[in-house]
Amino acid sequence: MYLQRLRLWSYIDGSEPKPEETHPTFSDWEEKDFEAQSEIQFHIADTLMYLIAHESTAKEMWYCLKE
Repeated sequence: MYLQRLRLWSYIDGSEPKPEETHPTFSDWEEKDFEAQSEIQFHIADTLMYLIAHESTAKEMWYCLKE
């Protein structure tokens, strides 16, 4: 719910897919995805950080934690 309220859930559920790096919207997407990643990292226990340390998108982080 928190990520939905911040309008970041679409970066997790895939409804806002990662565009190609050459696409004009890439930097905007990257900024919002970074916000989502930051929120995930901020709200999990330090002892779980190793699980997501090598993930590069918020979606990957979320699904890694889900598994």
